[in-house]
Amino acid sequence: MLADPQTVTIGASPGAVACARILVDGPKAIYRSADDTVTITVSHLETKEGRIRHMMRIDRKIVAADPISSLNSSKTASVYTVIDQPDFGFTDTNLYEMLGALQTWLYANTGAICFKVLGNEI
Repeated sequence: MLADPQTVTIGASPGAVACARILVDGPKAIYRSADDTVTITVSHLETKEGRIRHMMRIDRKIVAADPISSLNSSKTASVYTVIDQPDFGFTDTNLYEMLGALQTWLYANTGAICFKVLGNEI
């Protein structure tokens, strides 16, 4: 089991956020910040084909002003990674290296690829 709490750093603001474990349900755990603005979810799902899908997810809530009406409302964004692992053939190290390659590719040149993807480029 992962340590409790888990800490995630989200840029300069809000920065480092500690999230306490609030739920364990079989192969799924949820960690949440004291102010309910950051949630970390970790889960493992075995498919009918014998594959395991490891999911790591961060949800963040903010209150933002609608640009049209100027009314404040709560908004949530999610970022997550799924590692789809076959029943054999790939070691944990192989998958770790693939995850690192994905992160390096997205963040190369000050995040140029990531910002292009967020701008709907394909």
